Formats: sequence, structure tokens, C-alpha cells
Amino acid sequence: MIRIGILGYGNLGRGVEYAVEANEDMELVAVFTRRDPASVKPRTNVPVVHADKAAEWKDKVDVLILCGGSATDLPEQTPAFAKLFNVVDSFDTHAKIPAHFAAVDAAAKAAGHVGVISVGWDPGLFSLARVYSNAVLTNGTDYTFWGRGVSQGHSDAIRRVPGVKDAKQYTVPVPAALEAVRSGANPTLSTREKHTRECYVVLEEGADAAAVEKAIVTMPNYFSDYDTTVHFISEEELQRDHAGLPHAGFCRSLRRDGQGWRAQARHRVQSEARLEPRVYGVCPCGICTRGASPRVRGREGLQDRARYRPCLSLGTERRRAACGFVVKIQCLVHFCTGHFLIGAAAFAERRSSMGLLRKIFFSNMGNPQGKMGKFVIAMMNRGHAGIAAWGFSHLDLQGNEQVLDCGCGGGANVAVFLRMVDEGHVTGLDYSTVSVAKAREVNRAAIDAGRCEIVQGNVLELPFENEQFDVVTAFETVYFWPEIARCFTEIHRVLKAGGVFMITNETSGKTGAHEKWQKLVDGLSVYTGEELEALLTGAGFARVEIDEDLKADRLNVRAYKA
Repeated sequence: MIRIGILGYGNLGRGVEYAVEANEDMELVAVFTRRDPASVKPRTNVPVVHADKAAEWKDKVDVLILCGGSATDLPEQTPAFAKLFNVVDSFDTHAKIPAHFAAVDAAAKAAGHVGVISVGWDPGLFSLARVYSNAVLTNGTDYTFWGRGVSQGHSDAIRRVPGVKDAKQYTVPVPAALEAVRSGANPTLSTREKHTRECYVVLEEGADAAAVEKAIVTMPNYFSDYDTTVHFISEEELQRDHAGLPHAGFCRSLRRDGQGWRAQARHRVQSEARLEPRVYGVCPCGICTRGASPRVRGREGLQDRARYRPCLSLGTERRRAACGFVVKIQCLVHFCTGHFLIGAAAFAERRSSMGLLRKIFFSNMGNPQGKMGKFVIAMMNRGHAGIAAWGFSHLDLQGNEQVLDCGCGGGANVAVFLRMVDEGHVTGLDYSTVSVAKAREVNRAAIDAGRCEIVQGNVLELPFENEQFDVVTAFETVYFWPEIARCFTEIHRVLKAGGVFMITNETSGKTGAHEKWQKLVDGLSVYTGEELEALLTGAGFARVEIDEDLKADRLNVRAYKA
């Protein structure tokens, strides 16, 4: 019997409670909370314990499942509790997963425990589906469509917009794109061509609806690359019509050869979570519902039913086992919405394949290549949105500038610049062929309109004329530049008189947090603001401004050409 503990009793914690109850090899022994334990009422009759007393349960809990938030809870909680228990968490801040991995890895290794971090829907469940497909259809083309379903991450992003009281966001596949893929046409599809986003928003009293809508539809890496519709509704309507957490989608891999041979693999998953008590129908196993409407039948309990239609012509015991397995898997999927990475050093040491995977992953940070490179680029396009937004806030643009983004990666920041300089031109440069391909895909419309160019090249020898750009930027990239003084001289050469070169890094180089990154990533060099200032002055820049935020551990440096 596996003894389970839950830390945090919100929707995720309640989902785990149901999943544990559905499996005969698991037993929930305690719920841990930072609230007053008397205020927490689990469905099952288990002790509720304050989180400060978790150490007293060290020998009573085999696995602790952490159900807190990724922004502030899990970065601290998972490494701390990995010292006491084997742990599973739902960390989903994509850009910070490597750092979280390192922290949990170190804590688990020191204590002899196993940690599993960031098991998700996609990345996660669908990532595995793509792996399966590529194992059979090598060198194929992958397509993934999500929805129609709720994205909790995007919903949370909307709720952080000033003036928003509550919100729910649905990802919706574009029918024409679906049909093109299903037909085997092997189309090239941009982000905008594959999905739209529908947002249902409850405003705070007195909020400016127009301002809220603009903030949502222009949000980088969440909504700006999609056709996004915002519906303003009442709080009652949100609770009545959008209380569930439906997920759906499919992965398809296609392969053609020169002789006209074609093969494809498909994986489809559809599920719905509504963890608050509701009434619904009863099947003999007491778990699934035969697809019954959630509001018309008669039992109170779990409404997290994976639509694999488990009520087939099986005996009761076999049906119970099948339903229990599905519920177990789906609850894990629902409470984990990040990347599927193993966080235990024991696994990495005992299995050379895990060590190889880890090496391949981190080696792709500076120069993304192959399928892992595509994964890293997708992660960075979304995960770097926060630090990029902070960097953009330091620029005062007129709208007609010539911009160069060095190390443009998947082109997310190029897309933002295109909106900022609607009468100018934006050039993205990257060393990686995979990055260049993705950046061109993301910004295809602007490239076709002559407003954008994506170039493969090296910062050591920029393929541009002297004094060509008003603004040059480097987001999260100078760590990987060889001969950085020479790179800065090249940037000074292509920058116009009076132009600015801006560097934005998600580390100040002063808190010590960067040291674990330098151990994980080969060739990574971290600079302080003062070190960059000296290098930039030596390259000929007349004035350097530094903005460092030690609390958030981030750095912005702006160098001006005379």
C-alpha cells in the first residue's frame, strides 16, 4: 500500500484525493495545509495537518503530492519537501523548469528520495504521444491540436490583467486546419492558422473593458499570435456556464517518401474535470457515467470522467479496474500542466539514458537543434514572455525604427517588435537553423509584407551594413556568445549614431542562483551589470545605463552609441 500525502487542498488537491480513492494500491493518510487545519474539510476522513508539522510525518508518508501554484509556492516547497518525502509536483513555469529541476534534483539526491516534477497535459501526455508516433514514423511531420478545452495557464494569465476579477480561456482548433491535416495534405501551418482563443472575462467594478480587452489580445506568447475573442460576462454566468475544466485534442504524425508511400499515426484524448460535488448518473462500478449529462442524474461525487467510454461489456470488477486506471491517469494530467521531466538524481545516475536526455536538453539552450531543439524553442517562446516584457518596458520607440534582435530564437520577441514599430522594420538573427525556421513560421505574414527578415548568422560577424539599425537587442542570449567583446564591437558597428543596444538577462549575476545553471549548461557565462558595462565601454559605446532587480534576479543594460 502506497501512503499518499497531499500538500494544498484546492481543486488540484481534491482531484488527487479522488484519484487516490479510486486505486486500491494507494491510501491517503494526510492533507497538509498552510491554512488553519480546522478550516479544511476533505471528502475522506483523513487528518488535516499544518504544513509546518510535515516533518513529523516523515515516516508515515511514502509520496507527497504538492498541489500549490507554480509562481511562488512550488519553487520553494518542492525542494524543501523533497528532503522529507518522495515528491510529485505540477510546476508549469516553462522557462524556469531547468532551474526547478536542478533545485529538486539536488534536494532529492541529498535525501535519497525521488522527485517527479511538471508532469502535464501538453507538454506531458501529448509529448509522450508524439514520442510514440516518432518511434514508428521516423522523420515525420507532427501536428498537435488542443481543444476545444480550457487552458488553466492562459486563464490565469487573464486573471492577472488589472481590472479582471475572474476569467476562463478556451483553446479552439481551426476547422480548416483540422481538415487539412486529417486529409493527409501535410500542410505548413502557422500558430494563428491552427488555433483561436476564446476568453470569458468577469470585470472588476469600474474596470475599463476596452483597456482590458487590449491587454489580453496583445499579450505576448499567450494571445498576440492568435485570433483572440474576448467576451465580458457576469460572475454568475461564469460559474453557471464555465465551471468545468474540459480538455480535448489530438496528435497526428504523417510521413511520406519519394515513392508516394504515406503513413500516419493518431492519438486523441478528451476529458472533463469538474471537481466540485455535482449530481450525475451511476454505473455499476460507481465511477464512470456512460457519458451522462453532468446535471441531470443522481449521485454526488467525482465528475472527472475521461471519455474513453470505459463502460463496455465488461464484468463489474474488470470495469472498476479499468475506470480506476483512467481516473488515476486523468487526475494526474489535470493537476500537472507542465513538462514531463524526472527530478530525481537517483534516476539520472542509475539510468544512463536519463543522463543523456538531460545532457541533450541543456546543450540545446544555446544552439537548439533537432527535435529537442524544437521543444526548447517552444518552451522559450512562452516561458521568456515575462522577462521580455520587462525588457521592452525600458525602450521608448517612435514606431519607425529599424530593429535587430540578436539571438531571436523562435521569433516571439520579433513579433512584439513588429507591433511596436508598425512603420519600421524588424530583423531577427539566430545561429540555430531550427530557431530561424520557427521564427520565420511565427512571423510569416510580416516577412511576406516586407516588414521583417529572419537571418541565420553569427554575432561575431554580423551580415549587415555599418550603421543600419536604430535599436539592437539581446534577450536571454549573451550568456552563450563567444568572444563577447568582439560581438559587442560588431553590434556597435551596425548601430546608427544615437542608437541603443539593450541586453536583458534573467539573472543579475549577483545572487548566486546562476551558479547551478553554469554547472548544467556547457559554455554558459553569466555577467554582472558592471562587467557588461566595462565590455560595452571598451567596444566604443559612449554611455551605459544599468537597471538591476536583485529581488527578481534580473538585469537590463542599455548602451548608447555617440
